[in-house]
Amino acid sequence: MKRLIPLLALLALVGCSTTSNDVTQNLKPLPADAVSWQCDSGNRIIVQPSQDGATELLYRDGTIRMTERSDGEGTVLEGEGLTWQVNGLYAELSGTYTDDGKAYTERCTRVLTPEPQE
Repeated sequence: MKRLIPLLALLALVGCSTTSNDVTQNLKPLPADAVSWQCDSGNRIIVQPSQDGATELLYRDGTIRMTERSDGEGTVLEGEGLTWQVNGLYAELSGTYTDDGKAYTERCTRVLTPEPQE
């Protein structure tokens, strides 16, 4: 039983770890017209329209500008070497980010959407 207690304490800490973009990101209010996605990796992606008609993904301490292209399976956005494909409540970010040259694959679930405007 004494050996089980440290193991349980370790498991509790593992459940609290995060690789989120920003430690306080989950506490920030969602910008108007933005949609929040929680990824399997622990990262949070915020998708919002930009002032010039493009779409911005707030991801890993940065903003990725994307443009939409048509696809029969759902919404597809592309920019900076990455593709964001949305299919209902699920989305995937994949590709090689031109900013750091690293390959990314994020599988995400929509968790927050904008409040309807009255």
